[in-house]
Amino acid sequence: MEPSEVILKEGYTASQAAEIMTRNSGRRVSPDYVRKLAQKKVIRSTRITARLNLYNKADVASYRVEGRGKKAGRAAQARALPQKKAA
Repeated sequence: MEPSEVILKEGYTASQAAEIMTRNSGRRVSPDYVRKLAQKKVIRSTRITARLNLYNKADVASYRVEGRGKKAGRAAQARALPQKKAA
């Protein structure tokens, strides 16, 4: 096995990561979205060459894409819970 094969086994390309996220989430995920997640440090990535990044397998497998507004809606509901008043 060549060193380049070992490196490629440690992560997914953007298109491979997008396919896996699409399958796991039930929503279409594009390679651009995977790149954006890495840019925002939501998933880890490793630069291999100027044109190739690999995305961490565990991060890709565990990430789930939700519909728009669901996460923000949960946060708003949590903020809306009654607060205990100080006596």
